[in-house]
Amino acid sequence: MKSLKQLCVAIGLTALSGTAWAQVTANTTVTNNYIWRGLTQTTNDAAVQGGIDYAHSTGLYIGTWVSNVKYAAGDAFSYEHDVYFGFAGGDKLTYDLGWIYYNYDDEARFDFHELYAAIGGWGFDLKGYVLTGTEADEPSPDRDYGFGAGYYVSDEPGKPTT
Repeated sequence: MKSLKQLCVAIGLTALSGTAWAQVTANTTVTNNYIWRGLTQTTNDAAVQGGIDYAHSTGLYIGTWVSNVKYAAGDAFSYEHDVYFGFAGGDKLTYDLGWIYYNYDDEARFDFHELYAAIGGWGFDLKGYVLTGTEADEPSPDRDYGFGAGYYVSDEPGKPTT
């Protein structure tokens, strides 16, 4: 609930800042399954999602996004709330550098954060994420979820440039 209150405050502050409207965007999604990095986050059930982003003409941006989640029948998790910021730009060759924090219910004890970088253009798009930390409480002492312990790389076909 704390994250929902933070989201409501962010929406309210955005509404009060009249000069920022040209730089604020919002998004909503209703989907039959929330898939993240190839895995369902809702046990193949529907998800309702939404976010708010602020982008400055210099390339700096900040945003927040929320979705319902469910990992097993009867689990205590109910939401994911992400907060992120970064710097992006470019024309024919684009770039994006940033940080994202994935926040879950208190019962989950699995909040984590990553640094990310992306570069794209001329028909390619390469993205990489590096784990910077987590509050995961693993029973095995040989598990390290500190900086760099996990990473994810994706390459996607980019939009052709003219």
